[in-house]
Formats: sequence, C-alpha cells, structure tokens
Amino acid sequence: MWARNKMLGILLLLCTVSNALQIVDLNGSNWKVNNANGTVSAPATVPGAVHTDLFAAKVIGNPFYRFGDTDYRWIALDDWTFSRSFSVDSSFVSLPRQELVCEGLDTIATVYINGAAISKADNMFRRYIIDVTGKLRAGTNTITVVFRSAVTVGKEKCAAYPYKVPSTDGAVQHGELNRHFLRKEQCSFSWDWGPGFIPQGIWRPIKLVGYPEVYITDVVPLITPASRVPLAKDSPYQVPNSWNVKVTVHMRVAGAGVSGTLTAGVQGLTGQTALSPTSGPGPVTLTTGFSVSGVEPWWPNGMGSQQMYDLVVNFKGSRGEAIQVTKRVGFRSIELITTPLPDGQAGAGNAMYIKVNGVPVFMRGSNWIPASPFPNSLSDEDLRRLLVSAQAANMNGLRVWGGGIYQPDIFYDLADQLGLLIWEDVMFACAMYPRDGDFLANVAEEVRYQVRRLASHPSLMMWSANNENEGALWWYPESTSNRDLYLADYVKLYVDVVRPAIMSEDNTRPFWPSSPSNGPLVDTDTLYGPPTAPALVQTVNSCLTLNAVKRTAIEAYLAVLSLPCPHRVHGMVAMMIPVLRWGNVQSPSYGDVHYYSYDGKCTDWTTFPKPRFASEYGWQSYPSYAVLAPDLDPAQGDLAYNSPLLEHRQHHPDGTAQIVKQMALHTCVPAAAGAALDRHGKNVAGSQRGLENFIYLSQAVQTMCIQAQTEHYRRGRDTKAYTMGAVYWQLNDIWAGQSWSSLDIGAHWKPLHYAAKRFFEPVHVSAYEDGILPSLHVHLANEDPTRAWVGDLNVELWSWNGSKMVSRVTQSNVVVPPNSGKEIYSQVVELILPRGVKRADVAVVLDAIPRLASFPARSTNTT
Repeated sequence: MWARNKMLGILLLLCTVSNALQIVDLNGSNWKVNNANGTVSAPATVPGAVHTDLFAAKVIGNPFYRFGDTDYRWIALDDWTFSRSFSVDSSFVSLPRQELVCEGLDTIATVYINGAAISKADNMFRRYIIDVTGKLRAGTNTITVVFRSAVTVGKEKCAAYPYKVPSTDGAVQHGELNRHFLRKEQCSFSWDWGPGFIPQGIWRPIKLVGYPEVYITDVVPLITPASRVPLAKDSPYQVPNSWNVKVTVHMRVAGAGVSGTLTAGVQGLTGQTALSPTSGPGPVTLTTGFSVSGVEPWWPNGMGSQQMYDLVVNFKGSRGEAIQVTKRVGFRSIELITTPLPDGQAGAGNAMYIKVNGVPVFMRGSNWIPASPFPNSLSDEDLRRLLVSAQAANMNGLRVWGGGIYQPDIFYDLADQLGLLIWEDVMFACAMYPRDGDFLANVAEEVRYQVRRLASHPSLMMWSANNENEGALWWYPESTSNRDLYLADYVKLYVDVVRPAIMSEDNTRPFWPSSPSNGPLVDTDTLYGPPTAPALVQTVNSCLTLNAVKRTAIEAYLAVLSLPCPHRVHGMVAMMIPVLRWGNVQSPSYGDVHYYSYDGKCTDWTTFPKPRFASEYGWQSYPSYAVLAPDLDPAQGDLAYNSPLLEHRQHHPDGTAQIVKQMALHTCVPAAAGAALDRHGKNVAGSQRGLENFIYLSQAVQTMCIQAQTEHYRRGRDTKAYTMGAVYWQLNDIWAGQSWSSLDIGAHWKPLHYAAKRFFEPVHVSAYEDGILPSLHVHLANEDPTRAWVGDLNVELWSWNGSKMVSRVTQSNVVVPPNSGKEIYSQVVELILPRGVKRADVAVVLDAIPRLASFPARSTNTT
C-alpha cells in the first residue's frame, strides 16, 4: 500500500531525474498523532487518517462495529496534531529551491517546520506546494501538521455567514451539519447510505523536493482528431485516423536566469519549445504540440481495444539539469450531442448522448461513491476488484458522484485499462454553497489542480459541475422564497468560477452544468454573454432590450428570469439568453434525469420516465449477511431486520418500510412480518436464518426493480424518447449498511450485479406487456457498431417451476442493424397462451439465437 502511495507522491508521474533534483519522502509510519490536550496519542501512518491510526494502536475498537460511527464521534469533534522528525543532508539544503509538497491535507490545517508556521490549508482536494527554502537545516528537522475539527470550523463559518445557506442533511443520517462551508468530502459528514466519521489527517502523499533549476509538477496532454475515415465499409461513422497533441507542462523554477528546452513526443513524433530566462522563482507554463498518425484508437469496453501509449516529456536546463517524465495516454475523441430532436419526438426537446471516436455510445453503467470512509485503507487491489466487477458486468461507464472525492490516480489508470468511461462530477452535492471571495478562489484552485491531474486519461469523458444542486434551488424554503439571491450564488460558483476553471485547462471534453440538468441552450465560449444567434436575439428583444455591453452571468440569468413574458419552448419555460434551461430538471425532454419512486410497484414500466439519459435510478436492499455479520452482536438483538442497530444504519427515511412493502408486492411474505417465517412456517424472526431470509428477499426485489427499469431505458433507444444512457444508483458501498448498491463492501456481488451482467450485455433481449388487451412486445438491443444481428427468436411459455414448456413461438430471420435496437416481436398475450392456461401460471422465456458464426451473441431472458 505504502509503495503505491510513494509512487503517487512522485508527481503523479513516472519521473526520472539527474543532476541534483532531490526528493525526501515523508510518508510512512514514523509519525505520531495526538489530540488537542495531549490525553490521546498514538503512532501514525501517512498517508492515513486519525481513525485508522487510533484503531491500529488499539486506542479505539473497530470503527465499523455496531454504532462505531456515533460512538467515536468524539474523534471528529477534537483537534489532532501529526508530527515527525526527518533528516536532510547539506546537499539538499544547499539547493537553490526547496519545497514541501502536500498532495492532500484533510482539511483545516496549519503546517510547521522546525516550530515555525509556514502555511495553512483549507481544502482536502488541493495540492499545496510550500516554499521551505532557508527553513531547513542539515541534519534533523521536524514537521508538524495541526488539524482543527471540521465540525467546529464548519459551525464557525456558518455562524459568520451573513445569511442562511441551506443543505440537505437529515437527522436520520446521524451526521453533522455545515459540510457545505468546507471543501471536504461531503459524505464524510454522513449520507443516506453511509456513516459520518468526518476524519482528519494527511490523506495523500507528502514529500520535500529540492531542485537546482526546474521541478515539473503537471503534464497535461490534450488530444483532438485531425482527420477521419469511415469506421467500416458503408459505415455512417467517421473515426479519427490522425491526431493533434497539445502538451502543456507546468513547472516551478528555482530562481532568475533559468532557461532550457522542452521536448514532448509519442511514437517518435515530437514537439519542442524553449524556456526563456526566468525573472525569479515560481510557477512557469510551457506548451508544445505535434501530430500523430498510425496509432490505434482507445475504445470503451465492448467496442474495441484500450490501446495506450507513452508520452515522453524531456526538459534540459541550460545549467545541466535533465528531467524526463512519462505519462500514459490514449487516442480517442469525445463529443456530447445535445442537438434538437425532430418534430414529433416524445416531448420534443434535445438529444443527450456521447460519441466516442465518432460513434454514438449507449452508456451502460452505474454511479461510483467513495469505497471507504478512509480512502487510504483501500489498496490498489481493492479498487481493481471493484472496477473489474463493473467491466465484468458489461458496463462501459461510471459516474463519479459529486459528494465524495476525486479518486486516486490508480482509479483512472484502471478505467483506462478496462474501457470504462468516467463522468466526473466536481465535488459539490445536495446543497447551496457560499460565494464569498475566499471560498470561490479556493474552489478555482481546486478545480484547476484536479483537471491538470486527470486530463491525460482517455477514460475521462465529461466534467459535470455538481450533483443535484441545480434542482436543489427548488428544494429549500430559503431558495424558493428568495430566488434571485440563491440563483446569484449558484451562477457565481458554477458558471463564473467552476466552468472557466475547467475550460481554461481542458477544452476537449464536454462540460455539463449539473446532474440532473436540462443543459445549456448554447454551449460555446461566449455562452454567458448576450446571444448572438439572430433567432435568439429577436426572441429576447421582444421582452428585453439588451445593450451592447456584455452582461455578467448573474446579470444575464436574473434579467431573463425577470422577463415579463417568459418564452415557452416545447411546453417548458426556457431562458432565451444562451445559458441554462431553468425549470424542471427532471424534464425527460432535455438532458439527464434522476428518477426514484417508492410508492408503487417498482417493476411497472408505465410509471418510468422516458428520458434522454437516465443518470440515476435505484432501489435499496440490505447488505449480504457475510459482510454485515462482523459488525453485529447477536446478543444485543442485532439479528432482527429492524433492530436498533440496523435501523441506525438505515439512513434513508422510511427505507425499511419501503423495502418491506415492495417485498409484499412481489412475494408471499406478509408486509408486517418481513421475513419472519421460513419455508416450513417456523418463526425465525430475530435469528440468523430470519435475517438471511430477509436480506435475500430484499436483494431479489432490488434486482427485479433495477432490471425492469434498465431494460425500459434500453428499449427507449429506438423510440421517440431516444434514451442513450442507463446509469443506475449505485455500484459500490462505503460500509455494510442498507443502500442501493449492486456490490457490497469488498466487491462482493449482490444478485443485482449478476443481473447487471445480463441486462447490460451488448446484445440483449427484453420484453414488456401493455394495452387493455395485453400484448407482449419483445425488443433486441444491438450495441455492436459495425455488425447487424441476424438470428431467430424463440418465445417460450414455461411453468413457474421449470418442469414443463407449455408452448413455443419462433420468429425467424430477425435483423437488428448495428448500434441500434428494435422491436422484433409483438402479439396479443391471449393468442400466445394455450387454451386453459392463464398468464399468471406461466413465465415467458425469451431466447435470441444468432445465425452468424462470426457474431455469436446469444441473449436469454425471463419475464
């Protein structure tokens, strides 16, 4: 584990140096931690967290056992100090420039070297590079990092703010408030699926760097297509076959007069630029570029290979310093398509889908949350098992949810290798946020750093400004009663700060304003000025006279919201200045939707929306008994499905009642009894058997719910809805508790994940029934971009115990074109059933059998 962190600490890069650049690794187990008054102390390991250090030292028990999240809340309420001594030799302190590089401090910290304060930190998502030149001595030195309680500081900031800034934090989550005033992992204060440990510590690598001329901090390659050719004979898709590579290198120079030459290249093709003599120490940016052809493109899982190449950057300083940095890159293009749909489409509106290398992609995937409350407790292998499980379930993408953390480099390396597209939220979720100058400047630094860190990964498909905060403008009494104030806050943060910070570093990927969102009317570099398109100008001028002076984003938003005659486009209020489409963010006509409904039968497809892109939908289940058992004490009554402990871990309001209700709709289990009876009628409530029964049924129902909804969205591709994404909530868990996940802690597969492997298969057959005179409709999805699926469909009726096939109907010579879906069979149910057989007495089994030996994709399903 520490070897990995040490590697990550070396600039997030594979770096070799010569001629005196020196690195002093400060990671490891030589630290100690103590609380504010010194009554609690323990050895500490960096990177790490105070909770894991206290557990390792046996100061506390297992924080996951029973009520550990609240029993150990005192840790989060205290202040903690991490300290150690270290040695440097005279050659290090004689270097012209020495800096302390902190990759991650969680969160409110003051850093001391040899007893002198040298810097403060207030953002766990930033890298802090601190000048320590002249502050070190040859021999032994000390470093001390003093952390303040995030709970305390959040409360102070809230009290000092001039008006209320609302957030979504329910008492049922057993957490703490005021998370949104801090740039800290939001779900660490607790969420509706996870605990509130609110850790402190040096959570990412830390080191000293000394250099005579230059230290490279970031290499940012941006790759765009230069020319295209058809994907295959007669294919409508144009795939890049040559590329332009722009390489931006961020470096720090030791002082005045530093100069040199920078070279960057792939496959022997290079670009070069010069560093002119510098005027003094500090950051410098160099850019070069070149063209590449003859490389294999990178493809998402199921569409092709994930070919990666070495990008090699060399800097030669005029005083003899030589640095080489190597990064892995992939060649692929990415486009977000939001063009208007033809008249007559369901709800009209716009499309929303991704093109990779010119080919439309139906995104099949799930949402990623932090895999542990203590990120450094995860090994590379832990993350690999989770991501391999996603790939094995035929997923081609994941959304990194905005209430957690930007993931470590190994996560994106694995996504590159496995062909998993990453929708990356900026880390804001379910709240309004401050807009004071310090907060905004802090966010801008955070975003620039994270974009530079991640932009080289071909798996990274899109940036999104936040999770649900656009919709949250309509959640709170404060924001609905004082619309303009909170809208101004929203626009200032996400439109005037986050978006420009992203686009200034990476203009090759789409930017999405929130999830869910209806998206922008026009997404260009002049997005937030007055409209230039004649139709838009004419429409706006009918209600508002615009002067020639470019409006700020806030002025533009507020002006249009105040129009006396708001214009309706396709039945919804639309902003005619080219900014966001304000209104119902759950509109199926635009953008993405998050859909949850706990009232009716979760398999009733008629209640599902017909969105352009379903980026969240889900249903809860209990964790598997094997992962839950270590946290339980049977002697304390924890084995009852509704025991105080399990209700404590149920952070979703009415969650247990919703699970039990859905069980009753789908099984013979009485709603009041849950799983209290075994198959022999014996009362097993409160026993291991009873809990295992309940868990099994909760997971079976969850599987039915998500399969029904996912298949509905996949069928939507070739309907007027033109649905192009099914990304369910959620992939993984953060602890053993009730949640929407398909993977338990440790990447243990729930039944839902086994089902996902089927309902996300590239060729998938599914069915639904509708009408007053019920009809069976069978659909086949074919995600192969070049080959039509040709084969036969068998529709079979079987007794529920599988002992007898009642009838079979065959549809021959079925053809489904490449990269599409199609209804391949439809018939009134009564005409399929043999005389005397009722629909409720049989299961429908579908078997799609290919005829082409070169395309052996067979799909089966039961409904």
